[in-house]
Amino acid sequence: MSKSKTLDAEDWIKAAARSLTLSGPNGIKVERLARELNVTKGSFYWHFKDVNALKLAMLERWETITTEDIITGAVKSDDALENVLLNIAILGLVKPPADYGGARAESAIREWAKYDQDVDDSIKRVDTRRLSFLRTRFEHAGLSKQDAEQRSALFYATMIGAGWLTNTLTLKTETIRDFIRSLLS
Repeated sequence: MSKSKTLDAEDWIKAAARSLTLSGPNGIKVERLARELNVTKGSFYWHFKDVNALKLAMLERWETITTEDIITGAVKSDDALENVLLNIAILGLVKPPADYGGARAESAIREWAKYDQDVDDSIKRVDTRRLSFLRTRFEHAGLSKQDAEQRSALFYATMIGAGWLTNTLTLKTETIRDFIRSLLS
């Protein structure tokens, strides 16, 4: 990135997310991010009061991208449960946005939550929203409330677990589809 480009807050959020996935929360430092973005530290303070404000903005953006955007993308073209679940898996595991840390962002944030209450609160909101969405989809497909809760939990746990294994695991779309079909049978 050249010095002539004017950065906005989103550029700093993306850089912080990438740094988190590479170095953990201790990698989110103004000087380090400024070096990566090839700008002075003053640019940071134009957009954020301090590093904590950046972290909170990053978490808010992560919640939107990995929850609301995925939900919207998963249901936009097809309402069938199998296709919705496949879309969620592809958007969440196969095609997460690289600008925001890629496939490792979810596990990095979950690891960070062990040490930071704000991050833990964010995880709880995300988990609640995602599971609620999944349970509702399973119920609309005709499953009982109890069965919908169990299957949505199994699907979600599988997606979170697969996210932790992104460095050692490559899932093919057809394998994901087969898992979803067995979950729905």
